[in-house]
Amino acid sequence: MYEDIEPRVIYHVSKRCNKQWSLKNEKINFNDLTFITDGQATYYSNGVKYDLTKGDVIFIPKGNTRMAMTTGMECYAFNFDYNGTPGPTLESFIHWEDIGILTWFLKEFNKQWISQSPYYQVKCKGVFLCILYELLTSTSQERQSAHIVKIKKYIIDHILDKLSIKVISEYIGLNKVYCGALFKENEGRSIAEYINNIRINKAVALLELDDLNISQIAVQTGFDDIYYFSRVFKQIKGVSPSAYREFNMNNNIDTNHRNS
Repeated sequence: MYEDIEPRVIYHVSKRCNKQWSLKNEKINFNDLTFITDGQATYYSNGVKYDLTKGDVIFIPKGNTRMAMTTGMECYAFNFDYNGTPGPTLESFIHWEDIGILTWFLKEFNKQWISQSPYYQVKCKGVFLCILYELLTSTSQERQSAHIVKIKKYIIDHILDKLSIKVISEYIGLNKVYCGALFKENEGRSIAEYINNIRINKAVALLELDDLNISQIAVQTGFDDIYYFSRVFKQIKGVSPSAYREFNMNNNIDTNHRNS
């Protein structure tokens, strides 16, 4: 739904605020995202009060009124907007320190922003997208258990290996039957189906290149049998690997003619 979002950071700062610091009550024409790294602050968004301490983040959307004060805090603050299409709305309040990787993203964004080295805007955009992704997925109703995350990571890291529920469950430290049932309950598909989808997604990318034949692609996506690879590919994509490649090549040729 939000594949094409273009967040644009208008203002960013990593700062220490004393008790004289405050924000007056006024309507904002940007999205405000503030991460508290130490101390405490009180924010109001459309009159709703939020008492924040270390590890909390507040999101105040564009168009809301905002007011804030503190007895002393340190924070990372972002004022941003979306170019073109409307972007996703975050939860108003999140405890961000529970999302371990965010610490690195915040420090990396700040480093790039203040250094302004060549192409820093590109790096900042990418890192900020990662920050938004982590916040969105941390509060999603589809938030996954630690076991599901580990299962998926193991599969992706070992996609060329001979994967089985037995191997995966032993790595995760779960009973084989429970491991398969847990994954099916959370994902709505079996571990085997997930493995095949990951492998076929990789095959699709390789089919868009013309320097590998179908047999080579099968091997490079973890399939020992080209016939089984073709059967699974057609089952998921609706066409054979060769038909997919032919369609993609013809479509690219047509596009190039139209653009020439």
